[in-house]
Amino acid sequence: MSKTTHITRALTMGAASLALAGAAYAGTAIGHAETLHETEVRFENTICSYLDSNPTFAGVRTVVAVQQESGIDNANIGRLTVAAVHNICPQHKALVLAWARS
Repeated sequence: MSKTTHITRALTMGAASLALAGAAYAGTAIGHAETLHETEVRFENTICSYLDSNPTFAGVRTVVAVQQESGIDNANIGRLTVAAVHNICPQHKALVLAWARS
């Protein structure tokens, strides 16, 4: 399985879990779901793992594209990516900022 396929699957699963956790957080009755915080941490770890393996503009573009394909809006893509870099992988801050400015 290619790295892009792996990140696509992981982020898609993360987006679905985020939606489920959001529904649970909003009080919708569904079975046991992870908390919103647990989902965000898992999502952040996935983003950082991919950036660790591909610390390039192409890697950042892939992270953003996969989130877009998962139905996440641009504001939340930015929020999730910045949170991941801030909380989990600050070594990628300069890369993400340079990409955002390009």
